[in-house]
Amino acid sequence: MEMLVWLLAQILIVLLTVTAGGALACSVSLRKRFHRFKDETEQVLEGLRRDLEGLQSGNSEEAEDEEEKKARAAERLFTEGLNSILGYDFAARESERV
Repeated sequence: MEMLVWLLAQILIVLLTVTAGGALACSVSLRKRFHRFKDETEQVLEGLRRDLEGLQSGNSEEAEDEEEKKARAAERLFTEGLNSILGYDFAARESERV
């Protein structure tokens, strides 16, 4: 009987260790994906800032249309990034809003 209790305790310890390892691996993976997404977002925002500075020098309707297209592209990139990180489809709500 004591041997059975000892064996069950060992199995429980192994299961808890494996579960903790899996949680740690998921956490590391999500952290990497988040940092990659953050870097991509910063690059897009920097590009938009440069474009905005260029567009402010000549403010025509074409420039405003171009600015709006780039803003939508940045928003789409942001939404796709959230979709990939969280595994949730935000695009459905975006289409309802537009």
